[in-house]
Parts: sequence; structure tokens; C-alpha cells
Amino acid sequence: MVIVGLAFPSLDDQSLSLHQHYIHMKEDLVSGNN
Repeated sequence: MVIVGLAFPSLDDQSLSLHQHYIHMKEDLVSGNN
């Protein structure tokens, strides 16, 4: 997640919200696979 944060250093509030939502979905996917 740190790498992703470095890749997108300047996100506005809307983009950050979408980014966090993406991370949440990704974590759910990983949890489902484990």
C-alpha cells in the first residue's frame, strides 16, 4: 500500500475516497482468497 501511496502522492478528496474504496475492495478480495 505504501508503493501505491507513492505512486499517487497528490490526490484530491474525491480521488482519495475512490482510492480508499479500491483498497478496501482489494483487501476483501485478498481475504476471500486466503
